[in-house]
Amino acid sequence: MNDVLFYEMKKGTSNKQIIFFPYLGGTVSSFHNLISKLDMDVSIWCANPPGHGNSKRDLVEDIDIVADMYFEELKNIMMPECTYFGHSLGGIVAYYVAHRTMNSKEHAGKLKSLILSACDAPNTMRHKKTSELRDDKLLELIVSYGAMPKEIIQEKSLIEFFLPIFRADYKILESAAAKEPIIPLDVSAFLLWGENDPEQPVNPLPKWLPYLRNGAEVFVIEKGEHLFINSHPAEVSECIRKILYGLQN
Repeated sequence: MNDVLFYEMKKGTSNKQIIFFPYLGGTVSSFHNLISKLDMDVSIWCANPPGHGNSKRDLVEDIDIVADMYFEELKNIMMPECTYFGHSLGGIVAYYVAHRTMNSKEHAGKLKSLILSACDAPNTMRHKKTSELRDDKLLELIVSYGAMPKEIIQEKSLIEFFLPIFRADYKILESAAAKEPIIPLDVSAFLLWGENDPEQPVNPLPKWLPYLRNGAEVFVIEKGEHLFINSHPAEVSECIRKILYGLQN
């Protein structure tokens, strides 16, 4: 039974570490394009969400459950200079895992930065019930931002496999949107924003400010659409380099 939640994708010799959290429907392989461009000396790990890809765990539909699961395993993985990087849904998950990390006396000092990529603030999903859309409408939405190739929607068996995963992921977003009160997170935060992202057409910083005690620095990925980690991996890699090594934007 494959119940591993984190895979080591690349070994490093320094104390620096990046832990990636995938987007809606994503798996441990979702960051391969980006990882191939990360030529810096850093250890790279990636989450494999429960019920996704080759995971034999049950799907999770609640942000607190998945954040608790991840943090329990991260306790044994975190290195002294750790960065969480979450893309889209992964950013929301990384944010709540970061809360648990910063509340841990043993591990708070290890988390140096949080990178939220193509990620709107949690409360933007408030009152939305995307998880309850009809199959055809949900498929239309998923295809619109490139999370599923159009070829897959022609295969009934593949649709039947993927739709429950996307519904569960949307329920995670909806559960995060319902969390109150908002407790600002005290960590160095960075936002990566694709200027052509149809899911996030405006700079996300104002919506994130209530969630981040120290605000955040924004990196703009020029001409980047929603999955710019795949289409613009070199640009994203350079942003990560600047963040990890304290270089000027």
